[in-house]
Amino acid sequence: MLSLKLFGGATVLTATGPLLGPAAHKHRLALLAVLNQTRDRGIRREKLSALLWPDADTARARHLLSDSLYRISQALGTDVIKTAGEELRLNPGLLPSDVAAFETALERGDQRAAVDLYTGPFLDGFSLADNAEFEQWLDAERERLRRAYVGALEALIDQAVALDDLGAAAEGLRSLAVQEPFSSRIALRLIGVLDAVGERAAALQHARAHETLLREELGIEPGEEWLQAIERLRAPAPVAQLSHALVPVKARAPVETAALVHIGDLPVPLPSAPASVPIPSTTERRRIRSFAIAILAIVIAGAVAIVGYQKRSRAAMVENNSIAVLPFADHGAGGDHVYFADGLTEELISTLSRATDLKVAARTSVFALKGASIDVKEAGRRLGVSTVLEGSVRQSGGRLRINVQLVDAINGYELWSDSFDRPSDDPITVQEEIARAIVSTLKGRLLDQETAAMSSTPIDSASYDLYLRGRYHWHRRSQRDLALAVDYFEKAVKLSPAYARAWGGLADAYAICGFYDYLQPRTAFPRAEAAAARALELDARFAAAYATLGYVELYYRWNFKRAEEQFQHALQLDPNYSTGYQWYANLLTAAGRFAEGQRTMRQAQRLDPLSLIASAALGWSQYFARSYPQADQQLRETLSLDSTFQLAYLWRGWVREELHDLDTARLALQHGVELSGGSAIYVSALARVEALRGNRTTATALLDQLDHGKYGYAPAYELAKVQLALGKSNRALDLLERAVEERSHSIAFIRVDPQLDPLRNDPRFLRLVAKTGL
Repeated sequence: MLSLKLFGGATVLTATGPLLGPAAHKHRLALLAVLNQTRDRGIRREKLSALLWPDADTARARHLLSDSLYRISQALGTDVIKTAGEELRLNPGLLPSDVAAFETALERGDQRAAVDLYTGPFLDGFSLADNAEFEQWLDAERERLRRAYVGALEALIDQAVALDDLGAAAEGLRSLAVQEPFSSRIALRLIGVLDAVGERAAALQHARAHETLLREELGIEPGEEWLQAIERLRAPAPVAQLSHALVPVKARAPVETAALVHIGDLPVPLPSAPASVPIPSTTERRRIRSFAIAILAIVIAGAVAIVGYQKRSRAAMVENNSIAVLPFADHGAGGDHVYFADGLTEELISTLSRATDLKVAARTSVFALKGASIDVKEAGRRLGVSTVLEGSVRQSGGRLRINVQLVDAINGYELWSDSFDRPSDDPITVQEEIARAIVSTLKGRLLDQETAAMSSTPIDSASYDLYLRGRYHWHRRSQRDLALAVDYFEKAVKLSPAYARAWGGLADAYAICGFYDYLQPRTAFPRAEAAAARALELDARFAAAYATLGYVELYYRWNFKRAEEQFQHALQLDPNYSTGYQWYANLLTAAGRFAEGQRTMRQAQRLDPLSLIASAALGWSQYFARSYPQADQQLRETLSLDSTFQLAYLWRGWVREELHDLDTARLALQHGVELSGGSAIYVSALARVEALRGNRTTATALLDQLDHGKYGYAPAYELAKVQLALGKSNRALDLLERAVEERSHSIAFIRVDPQLDPLRNDPRFLRLVAKTGL
């Protein structure tokens, strides 16, 4: 189905990807944008041609308009634009747009849907050279839609405040502060919310940034109300002193009615500004907004780790039946049982997750706090739980001693503690005893029958030890660690063939090796599938194994329908499985269902708020949706959480390439190459950017090294994109055909990959896509 994407850029999306060729010329996209905005009113030909080609004489302008209409009808169909004499209208049934859906959502009062649809400014980065009249229309329309977005955001913030959902209020206010960087009223609300959730330092940091913007960009000083509020903030005062900042927007400052001006025959609103603030020119507004966003991005990124990923309500933070198992400390003499401490932590998380009505913080978020110098109250606040379990492991003389302590994360009081001293060959029994004691304390009863039965399967202690070692290395994700994980899991299932969790670990290890191109697809994915199938033979309700089967269907067979069924079944069995949501979002992205994909990825973030991969993958999904500014911001936020997370550098390199910032792209990819130890996919991406920068010698040298195996297995799909950047389309298509034969996982994204856009209309490429069944 066709669709017109006007937020964050200008693109026509077709069944095979973005529209390319003559119909995607800038003036033709501008024509579609204007028709989209006039809706049922329509517009006369002479008005439209005068707006788009003001310097051409009447005959020439009409010819250019007729040619554009012909090109569009050839590419999209003759009925996309309706003509009635001199009147032109867009047919929204054949070419729906995100802007039309946005305004429809506002009309029906669905602010949440409207905010989700606004993925960036109207026609962001778009312009027609030397056309002041079109630029004036574009500026006014862009501002009208931005103000509508701001109004929807403010309504959602008011709802969140009314429900005492301060996490959601902070999230909305951060977005609002980027849109309205000079509004002291909004800045006051944001720092009030940050203070209310206990982040006074972040509130003061934002206050300083706001004052800098006012002084350096507008040359004005903050008002008296602002100064008094900040003085109270700096003092050791209760949150109530800033309560005025939480008053709903509409109760404080109603939105003024905008005056209408006419550009041609197009009525557009002229936004008004407070009399006390000078109105900058269009160029100055762009420069100021860029500067403001740059400063605010630094402040907001610093607060993301604290508040931004805490998307649950304040009420959820104090539910009685929620717990986080912090990584156990290894107190052994040599410190060589870290794998056991981490493995025990993970197994407790998994066991407790099976208890009825008990909410358990996800493994990724918990381990993000490993080694952090924070107390249990802060850990509980960041993870959104009411109780925290912490402990230590000591193994010596053939004995295993585990000390555990359950703490109320709200007030810091100890709820329960115990020590378990057992033979070191009986760790599973110790794990079960701890889990039962915690659930008994929290719920007043033992694990439900199903959980108890699943835990009672006899497992050899040596197999369990091998499984823990495998999971430890699996989470580290490097090529060497994944090879070790495979080895440990295979040894575990050899010792205990009925150990479902070990089979599931083996399936996950092979699947990830296939995705990261550490193993060839025809080796990795069939082995992952066989291990997952064996795990399900042993445990038919093993949700993670169904998700792994979906992963194989998506990346190896490119069977989207079957993959979706497997992911949905996994999430039915375990609605709290954040990785399942993340992998399902990958499928939705590959299928071009971008809005669904981003909603699903955000659900993965809600369940696992400190997960680096879930955070980065949201930016990755926005990249495929062509929402490049949003993708860049999301990936920068991920790197603010962990500046060593290598995938974020790879994907940010891709994004900066599409934003035509090749210097930043190169720098990001160089970081990725270094952090990954020279993984082939990072080197390929760097070679591509060098080619685009005109450094053909460097790009060719890197390609030669990749071809000769210097960086291990080099996926043909990535090599094809380097050849395409070098202008060698036929060689690129040769490599893409090889990628299909190799069953490369990346082929799943062939319909949406921006780097393949130059090939979209190539007959050979179209035959190749048809061959994949996608």
